[in-house]
Amino acid sequence: MSWPHLRSCIFVSPSADAPYREPQIASSSKLVALTFGSANSIYVQTSTNQGESFSAPVKVSQMNVLPLSRHRGPHIAISESTLIVTAVAGNAEATGSHAHGLASDGDLYAWRSTDGGKSWSKGARINEVAASAREGLHALAADGGGNIFAVWLDLRDGGTELYGSLSRDSGATWSANVPVYKSPDGHICECCHPSAAYSNDGTLDVMWRNCLGGSRDLYIAHSRDGRTFGQPEKLGLGTWKMDACPMDGGGLTHSKGKAITAWRREADLFLAEPGKAETKIGRGRDIAVAANMDKVYALWIEDSQLKLWVNGKTEILAESAAFPSVKTLPGGGAVAAWEQDGESQSSGCHEGRCSGYHLAARETGKLIFQHRKARISSLRRASPCQAHLSVFLPIKAESPPAALVLECKGHAAGGHVRKTGLAESPRFVHDRKYLAVAR
Repeated sequence: MSWPHLRSCIFVSPSADAPYREPQIASSSKLVALTFGSANSIYVQTSTNQGESFSAPVKVSQMNVLPLSRHRGPHIAISESTLIVTAVAGNAEATGSHAHGLASDGDLYAWRSTDGGKSWSKGARINEVAASAREGLHALAADGGGNIFAVWLDLRDGGTELYGSLSRDSGATWSANVPVYKSPDGHICECCHPSAAYSNDGTLDVMWRNCLGGSRDLYIAHSRDGRTFGQPEKLGLGTWKMDACPMDGGGLTHSKGKAITAWRREADLFLAEPGKAETKIGRGRDIAVAANMDKVYALWIEDSQLKLWVNGKTEILAESAAFPSVKTLPGGGAVAAWEQDGESQSSGCHEGRCSGYHLAARETGKLIFQHRKARISSLRRASPCQAHLSVFLPIKAESPPAALVLECKGHAAGGHVRKTGLAESPRFVHDRKYLAVAR
């Protein structure tokens, strides 16, 4: 198994009408931060122990219209000791066939926290031309030393273009907007999110899906100063002839000083370095990627399953999921989050604990779990190595495997109820967001 030591936690929306959506992660040596949207509000949860437990959700802001579809949710970055959250929001909901829950007057806003996510500044608009960011698709990158770059799909000139803005003071102020790329065909791909990432040497890379000569291929451009960009370069040798938008922009990371891109062409998924041929790693959509010095992590959705790829090995991480996000941890391993839709009712997590039932399973072996409709007996496929799983799941209990020790902790009169074995099934939850930490 690619993640031999797996911890998992679930965060449950307190309302079926406002599910948690579009999670994104940032990590540093001292903090892991998770942002997501719910209804018209943006939230952040933080961890000071590399994702083993998280704070209660803190509301960053509430907007009149907050798009939360097809990678349009909030993004988060950590710069020095500051947290920065960005999101596109507006006051009026768009109408028509392309509405998608968008704001007709959508602008890109940034919020800052200098106390570890406990409190947040008022939102500052980044795009200079009002409503030019209304497509709702953007990305955020930080170099850890104060430089933050936001890039978004911009409509100020009619056709979809790529614009950006640089902050050199951890999001306190933002530069004049700069054009990153304008297609000679009049527009880039209209509904695919861009990606941005800094390399260790300070180079800023931006990736987007182009619309050029009838093809919808991924391109990358590099910048040393966050204000001017070099000649864009097509990624991969193949092409995707398509007169439509796949609404799938891929992901971008760095390893050993090299940019690593992940993206979709038709139903196939690829990894590629600039200037080299692409490598097919699977089939599906909505791929996310992260890397450290010795491992590349890619997560994507195939049908409804969440697939995990690590250095050439693929496994199923979840049976029913959407919109994964992944970041590596400075001490090794990675942290991933994704949407997970369930059945019906329960309440949410508070300060790292879930109300309702919390299931913990331990054994001296790998934990192979399938949430949602899985049974505890699915863990019988374990093989020797140390592992620990802590997860709030809608599990229907059978007799547990003999090799496992199970605890079911619920908020009940007189305190937590501890049980060996699993005698009762937790209630099903309606909407939830999973977090898994690999070590």
